[in-house]
Amino acid sequence: MIQRTTLDFVKKQLALHPKWRVLDIGSRKGGWPEADVYLDLTDFSEFYPGKFFVRGNACCMPFGDNSFDFTIACHILEHVADPEHFLKELVRVSRAGYIEVPTPLADNIYSGNPRQHLWWVDFDDIGQVLTFQPPLTVIPELLRTSDNRYLNRYFRKSFVTELLWHRDIPSLPPQQLQERVFSSTTSRLLMRMQGLIQFPLYVIRKINQIIMKLGR
Repeated sequence: MIQRTTLDFVKKQLALHPKWRVLDIGSRKGGWPEADVYLDLTDFSEFYPGKFFVRGNACCMPFGDNSFDFTIACHILEHVADPEHFLKELVRVSRAGYIEVPTPLADNIYSGNPRQHLWWVDFDDIGQVLTFQPPLTVIPELLRTSDNRYLNRYFRKSFVTELLWHRDIPSLPPQQLQERVFSSTTSRLLMRMQGLIQFPLYVIRKINQIIMKLGR
């Protein structure tokens, strides 16, 4: 079973169940403090004193079946070449968990995403299943990752898909990976105009930064 959720709801559930054994996959340097075990391809153990850090592959996790009560996978699924296998691994090692992925909109407008992400991961609310398709370049990259600091508080639902699963993660087979293409004449025109678009966005970004400093 999988359904939409919110980050706040998941955080509250973890606070209500402090005895849960929690795994954070792809934790990097700033993993969830609620986790007991952290897994990443790179050794970030120095950032988790007093916690258990494992260096390993999320698609072949070195854990036994049902090792965890809850598993966190934030911004991992869109990077995985074989998402079906990864989902099976999640279900194998844990009985429930939280998945967070960027929306297709975020994948288009944030710089760097099209090169790093293999999939648009979406949720079919009618079928209650995850869907995967290769990302397309529809509009030019307009925002930096750092812009998320002030935009996320207003537009988080537009930028991320938040999902809670239990026992199983239903999904449709991924569409075949293909070359990323511009989807329309308008897309190609926008790409050529990217420099003109970036300047007013730069001005807006600076104004927002000043407003945020004044509001502290």
